[in-house]
Amino acid sequence: MILFVDQTGALGGAELSLLDLSSEFRAESRVLLFKDGPFRERLEEAGVEVSVCDSSMDSVRRSAGIFSAGVALGALVNPVREVLRLSEASGVVYPNTQKAAFVSFLAAALSGRSTVWHLRDIITSPHFSSFNRRLIVYMANSYCVHVIANSQATLDAFREAGGRCNASVVYNGLKEEKFEAGREESSVWRARLGLPDATTVGIFGRLAEWKGQLQFVEALAECDGLRGLIVGEALFDGDDAYAEQVKNRVSELGVEDRVSFLGFRDDVPQVMAACDAIVHASTDPEPFGRVIVEAMLSRRPIVATRGGGATELVGEHNERGILVDGGDVAQLRDAMKMVSERSETRDRIVADGLEFARGNCSLEETVRKVRDILEVYGDITEIENEILASS
Repeated sequence: MILFVDQTGALGGAELSLLDLSSEFRAESRVLLFKDGPFRERLEEAGVEVSVCDSSMDSVRRSAGIFSAGVALGALVNPVREVLRLSEASGVVYPNTQKAAFVSFLAAALSGRSTVWHLRDIITSPHFSSFNRRLIVYMANSYCVHVIANSQATLDAFREAGGRCNASVVYNGLKEEKFEAGREESSVWRARLGLPDATTVGIFGRLAEWKGQLQFVEALAECDGLRGLIVGEALFDGDDAYAEQVKNRVSELGVEDRVSFLGFRDDVPQVMAACDAIVHASTDPEPFGRVIVEAMLSRRPIVATRGGGATELVGEHNERGILVDGGDVAQLRDAMKMVSERSETRDRIVADGLEFARGNCSLEETVRKVRDILEVYGDITEIENEILASS
């Protein structure tokens, strides 16, 4: 049995990836969340068994230092107890986020349970304080049997921070059939969404300062006739102020008639199909870049910022996408103009991106690789045989 552990009930990129993965393992797993929310609802809809242990984990900051340790210890008591309780029936504890990993490592220290950490963050500043980087790496080296990194960039950062335990790179996998809507013309989906029939570029993801929506708006303002879709919402503490800043900037630039805020959407493939191009504008290196693969499977050209997993997915500039420097509005503007127009380069980028995503980021391949790793540390095969025998 696998116990997946996640810190939030919100639907961020890490949670969407866990939703896909746990759905494939639903007959032999359960998910523990430290907060209730739409993520729990989506898991249940997919037939995944879910438990919620509401805690004050939100009070523990990744950027905090040693002086927050007292607050952190108090917030960890109930989650650790719940992991210990549920892991009694599990062969492997599988944390999906950093806070979930820390709780799981503490539980492993008390119980000896095997812990496989799916690392989805680049462990560097400014997102992690020096104290938290040293602490989580020490705990992983001591109590984690295997780290699954979502990109080589993520694994390299873990190694540079001192990570020594066994580790593998497994890209996040997606189902291509969900993106078949992209085979229809953009105008068809724009009409269904009630959007004007105009050349449209979209940016998808959590509204957060490092995700680059502000730079997207500023670049769009310099692209006459181009329409922008901002898809996503503020998910975590501190994001609301940034979301308001982006909306105010739209007003300041006078582009309210060309920018639509669509909020969180369950129909991302359909909204991507309404776009002529997709933008990834993160100002810091992206651990993976789920939206890049989504764009590839939607057969839409992608503009992405250099660094991290994004560069791994896109390859060289003009190979499977257009690369720009993070935070450079002028480069972003020029790239958005280029990919929003039909050209041989644009068509080749789309074709090469689709081929790459199919070959490297399929959910089937991700599940196979994860299963191979888990079978080393937990008797998954025996569990599957018991399920088949009883059915």
